[in-house]
Order: sequence, then structure tokens, then C-alpha cells
Amino acid sequence: MATASHRTVTARRCSITCSETGRQSESGFFDVLEYRHTERSLETALARVTFLRRAVPDWHMSTIFSQIVAGDIPARVVYEDETTMAFLDANPLAPGHTLVIPKDEYERLNDVPEEVAADLYATLHRLVPAVEEAVDADASTVAFNNGEAAGQEVPHVHGHIVPRFDGDGGGPIHAVAGEAPDLSDDELDDIAADIDGRV
Repeated sequence: MATASHRTVTARRCSITCSETGRQSESGFFDVLEYRHTERSLETALARVTFLRRAVPDWHMSTIFSQIVAGDIPARVVYEDETTMAFLDANPLAPGHTLVIPKDEYERLNDVPEEVAADLYATLHRLVPAVEEAVDADASTVAFNNGEAAGQEVPHVHGHIVPRFDGDGGGPIHAVAGEAPDLSDDELDDIAADIDGRV
């Protein structure tokens, strides 16, 4: 592992071996975090960072966000109440990029109880203007990656507030899904009816 007495460790999509089983993880990924540790504490520090996918079926650890809530991992917390927390993204897309989470661990928005979802939106609503004003942003993109196929890496619901600036080179939310589908009116009607019937 570390050869220097101190090293900044950037743990991003690092495959590791679980010390409890000795098996190599093919799908265990770390979120981006930076630590300065002695060589002795490096393995312990990495062990405290969550697997972002189910690397070892019989081995469980809370998500990195739950560890931030518990105070086990440092973060730049900008807001906290009884049910939600917000902190700066460790790998920001823009100055002020903020993550808003429910304190309890829910993997997807689909899993969040209605009352917690209401609290989560209230925190987003409160923070958007604060974040924009803090970095003098012209606008912001507010979004959730809901599920692995959508790009969600941490299995703990989190909303992104990404400050936007005129000429920043970024695109609108419509650009995230690739090529737009060519749907007929009948297909759109069927989809709308199907969604309405499930609400």
C-alpha cells in the first residue's frame, strides 16, 4: 500500500480485497475522498469507506453518506436538520456543488417515505438560492441520479445542486439521456395512461 510516511489517498473506483474474506472485489468501488494518513492508519481509513456496490454478498457496511451523518467521515456540512443533511460534493462539477441527502439510508427515490421526501424537497428548496448566491451563480441544475443505470454510484439517495454559469460549457438536463426516442402520439398516450394508472 503506502510507501511514504504520509500520503494523500484519492479513493475513486478502487478495487480492493476484503480483509475478512480475502476475496478480490470486482464491483466494490469507493466514492471520491481524500485523506492524509500515516501508513499504519491507511488500511483502516480505507476500510471505513463504504463499498458502493455489493462487492461481497455476506459483508455489509453502511454507505459513505451514512458515515458522514454519523460523524465517522469528515465533510463540509452546510445544512442539517432532524431528517436531512447537505454538504459539499468531494468531487464538485462546479464551485458550490452541494449534495442533499435524507439522513436515513434509502437506496432510491422509490424507497423514500412521503414525509421524508417532503423534508428532502424542502431542504433542496431552501438551499438552491443559498448555494447560487454563495458562488454568484447565474443558475443551477438540480437533479437526482436514481438508480445505477442513471449514474447513481452511492446507494443512498442524494440530490445534486450544481451551480451553473453563463458560458460554462455544460448542457441542459435534456442532454443526459442520449438520443431522444421517436414516439408516436399513440405511444405517448399509452405511456401517460400507464403512469397515471400507477399513481
